[in-house]
Amino acid sequence: RRSSDLEDERRDSHVVEAADDAEADADDDDPTSTVERLRKELSEAEDLEARATDTRRRLFGTRIVSRTDVADLGRDVKSLRRVFPCGGTMAAIVDDREDVWANASDNNLNAGGGGTENEGSDGSGPVRRKGEPPENLLLVKPYHWSPFRGFADVNNAAGADLSKSNGEAKNGRDGDGHASESDVEVEAREERMLLWITDILRRVHERYYSSELTEEQRDRLTVPGMLREMRREVLGSGSDLGAARVILSGLIPLHRQDYSSSFAVPRPSVARYAEDLGAQVLRDVPPAARAVPGSVTHVIAARDGSEKIKQARRLPGCAVVRTSWLMECYWSVTRREVGPHLMGPPPIPVPPSGETQAVQQGLRSAAPG
Repeated sequence: RRSSDLEDERRDSHVVEAADDAEADADDDDPTSTVERLRKELSEAEDLEARATDTRRRLFGTRIVSRTDVADLGRDVKSLRRVFPCGGTMAAIVDDREDVWANASDNNLNAGGGGTENEGSDGSGPVRRKGEPPENLLLVKPYHWSPFRGFADVNNAAGADLSKSNGEAKNGRDGDGHASESDVEVEAREERMLLWITDILRRVHERYYSSELTEEQRDRLTVPGMLREMRREVLGSGSDLGAARVILSGLIPLHRQDYSSSFAVPRPSVARYAEDLGAQVLRDVPPAARAVPGSVTHVIAARDGSEKIKQARRLPGCAVVRTSWLMECYWSVTRREVGPHLMGPPPIPVPPSGETQAVQQGLRSAAPG
């Protein structure tokens, strides 16, 4: 009897399941049920969109400006005052183009910095010149999404990518003749940009809310000022690895190499990046450097083989790198390893302090003249 009861229960269960399946199939075939289901899904979607719109309104208010809202927005007059009429000293800009921010009249001086075009409020030297982008602009690596190429009227053209040297990415090979990165490797490198920006914003937040600051000190802080300090710590004298002394090779046209003599014109972008990061930019390998290891730490070059590179390679500790090293330092506001960006052989190791004098004598003997 027990076996018979179990069999009856199993049979009844199958009957119930079959009835449920038949009812579900009938509902699917019923146009009224389908319409009701679609109406319910539409109502849920509308409710979700309404809540998202309300969240955006509470977070941003009316501070969203599209390039279609203003006739000339997106060409050369982007300005924080379009969003923050009283000034954007506590705001950061994220963009892959600098030129569209550099020419707005209220961006010429440092927002809230209190300094002139030529000197920061802390007396720390050159900051921004007319025609240069504001210091609270976080430049990001341009991302070229192929479906949008050719639609500049809808989506502004992306900025220039200075991390690629002139001879790079031709016929599937880079400027040194090595195989170019695969699409997967390029995509992985571009994804890092989001992590870098997240890290920069987190560090700005931590610096502002540091428990070591008094309220008076915090009130004097601005985003441009904090980013200025953070950048100068990358390659400046405050860096854990010491100050960088760099030479630019093949990157600045001859007629623009005397940019330091006048503040009336903006600096070449690559020189500005290095100086913003705290590096000392040298024009040539100075004679004394041939006898002093470390007087030139990096040569940032567009291509190999120049006289500057030949001279610099004889100096212990001087790395010849592609522009990608400088750009990654600037994008991430961190000092990147030179290894992945080396052009040619690695630098000669810096000798221990006890051997420095012998190395200096050898360099003097090998120097021409």
